[in-house]
Amino acid sequence: MVSESRPNELIEAMRALVGEVLGLDTRGYEQADVARIIAELVPEVERLMEGTDAALKRVFEYYEPQTSSTTASPLRRPDSESFGRSVDHLMRTRAAEKRIADISFIARMELTQKRKEIRRSGHGVSRWEIIAVCASVRRRVLKLASAIEQAICLHEQVDFEDHWYATELQRSLEVRRAYARFRKSLSLRERPHVRELRPRIRLAGTSIAILIGRSGYEDFRISDRSLLRDLQARIIAWVSTRSKSRFPVREGLRLWQDISGSADMLMQINGRTELRENDAALISELRGSWLPRRSATAALDDELRRVLDEQLYGSDWELDALMERDEPVTVAELEDHLARLDRQISPTLETVPTEDDEDDED
Repeated sequence: MVSESRPNELIEAMRALVGEVLGLDTRGYEQADVARIIAELVPEVERLMEGTDAALKRVFEYYEPQTSSTTASPLRRPDSESFGRSVDHLMRTRAAEKRIADISFIARMELTQKRKEIRRSGHGVSRWEIIAVCASVRRRVLKLASAIEQAICLHEQVDFEDHWYATELQRSLEVRRAYARFRKSLSLRERPHVRELRPRIRLAGTSIAILIGRSGYEDFRISDRSLLRDLQARIIAWVSTRSKSRFPVREGLRLWQDISGSADMLMQINGRTELRENDAALISELRGSWLPRRSATAALDDELRRVLDEQLYGSDWELDALMERDEPVTVAELEDHLARLDRQISPTLETVPTEDDEDDED
């Protein structure tokens, strides 16, 4: 039976889901006890899933009959492919009405699995394990709702403001930029002198607070969020008890080493499949067609700088330093750095999991 829902109603339903997701902030529970998380966050996530499933059912019932003549078998998501990448693939390759039905179909399957994981979130489960599941649901609902809204608007020729749908590559680029800026703020190449130790550690604490406060923080892997919170707690403890400690300098230097190591660890995001593929393709294009058309001694133009800033910032600290220096950067200098990066990027390198990959391993 075809649903009575009309496209405009379905669009509004997706927009309402996006609004609900944006109001769900899991970071507020990262320092809460398990009992509070189970009593407050878990029920909120369960209500979100119930509302999402009902909306997806309406979408599927409306658009699936329009595709029945071309649908040979039910769609299945490959086990090795993350939910986010599956949605991105459908947004690129499927006919409009089939794209809408297929996203709603795999999204309902995904939520069924997440509902089982939520139900297992009881006593005996750690705070971070529960937050991981709740954050995973949040990301998926934002992804599916924004994708379906965009797909319906395009299919029905309705104007829309595409603020929230983002591909996995776009999300990873934003996270990499945030991590790279955090690392830069620490000035890691300059080991702090004893008299500089306290202000440098306090500055690191401020930088961590800024990172945690970012709107894109919910896109960070749970392991990275846990790492940042642990560092934040240690910094606060050291700053507040430094005068009472027997060996404040020794403890501070050890803390600084851990801050430095953690900043480097965050940059392992460069091992993500979508980032490695993006970097390799862009470097190949730049070296193959962009740079040869320019004089080796010419300074980089604004367009090329914009592309590098949007697509490669954080991929290599030496390249970042080159692009941030005060003097003009020449085409020849950029070519030298890109040639080095081209040699370093290898398809055989072990990849780093995304948030969705971590979820799929649970």
